[in-house]
Amino acid sequence: MKNIVTIGGGNGQSMLLRELKKYNWHITSVVSMVDNGGSTGRLREEFGVLPSGDIRRCLSALATKNKPLQELMAYRFPQGDLKGHNLGNLLMLILEKELGGYEKMIEHLSKELKIKGRALPVTLQPTNLIAELNNGKKIFGETNIDVPKHNTDSKIKKVYLEKKVKANPKVLSAIKQADYIVYTIGDLYTSIIPNLLVAGVKEAIEKSKAQKIYTCNRTTKKGETHGFTVADYVFVLKQYLGKNSLDYIIVDKNIAKPPKGYELVKCIEPVEAEVIKADISSEEDRAHINAKKLAKAIWNLCQKP
Repeated sequence: MKNIVTIGGGNGQSMLLRELKKYNWHITSVVSMVDNGGSTGRLREEFGVLPSGDIRRCLSALATKNKPLQELMAYRFPQGDLKGHNLGNLLMLILEKELGGYEKMIEHLSKELKIKGRALPVTLQPTNLIAELNNGKKIFGETNIDVPKHNTDSKIKKVYLEKKVKANPKVLSAIKQADYIVYTIGDLYTSIIPNLLVAGVKEAIEKSKAQKIYTCNRTTKKGETHGFTVADYVFVLKQYLGKNSLDYIIVDKNIAKPPKGYELVKCIEPVEAEVIKADISSEEDRAHINAKKLAKAIWNLCQKP
């Protein structure tokens, strides 16, 4: 069985994992640890724990049993003192305290949900994401970059970590043993790149003999990638990667206009990777990628001799 490592953050990666687990390979999901918004941010601030939201989504996405627990982990309180809190995040907090660590909590939930593969935090040390804009202004925290309150006309110059942190050793081992590495759909600066900023990850990818695949979004994001072409995405991604760290990029071949308010990512050659054009857009939501179609495209690509 081949080893596939996915690298990303929350929603995009978890959506893809739900479909990837249907194929015959061993999955390791490497999950960003810079989320500081919503329920996760409140728990980080009050209890000093690592982010829980993104890893929770990935655990649920890889689950193969215990539907009641999956549903409980997705429940969000609509009112009262707990309004906005996710029950899964609270459960993870309790388990971390009771079991004596973040990794033990993940191992326990992985068994309870009988997940296919593994979901690993990219680091076990706390840190935050900072973005520096072209105008010199600095934006603190993943959530403030993801949902910008600043003038989005000024683009991101670079992102970096508030405090340097070391990679989870299990992540480095998984990358070393990988046959395929997939940088998943999701926000470029707040979901994918934060993983590459963790000490040791970029170097491990560079040394890995795996085939490296980037799955590009169908539309750009205001405040992060507005105006980007596929080549722009690849150029920025390569700034945070080492040599030999990108072989293929999968893009949607559907050039139909997205809904009002969204901007299509145009594929303008040349691109510094082999471009695989596939029918991967959602028929229900033309702004986004269909995870089922994308998983199939990744599988088909990985079957190439």
